[in-house]
Amino acid sequence: MLNITIRNLIKVFLVHVSSSIAKCDVFKFYEMEKEKFKRILPSTSSRICLTSDMWSSLVSNGYMEITAHYIDNNWVLQKKVLVYRHFLLHMMTKM
Repeated sequence: MLNITIRNLIKVFLVHVSSSIAKCDVFKFYEMEKEKFKRILPSTSSRICLTSDMWSSLVSNGYMEITAHYIDNNWVLQKKVLVYRHFLLHMMTKM
């Protein structure tokens, strides 16, 4: 019988990377998803709805996000984050 615990699985799949490598990987993933969305967008026959959201963290960091919502050709609701920005809190109070 194979004795696999969650702790052992985490040890197998957990890889330690620096924050700069993680940041680089996130930006690469973002660019790949952006290009994929640019290819999908012209073939979508539905309308696109944009929503925005702003919030702040407990340490006074402000954030804003703009999301595109649309129904794909298989009638499945899709959503893609178009913009995600960090703001200083004093900038948000002027908006």
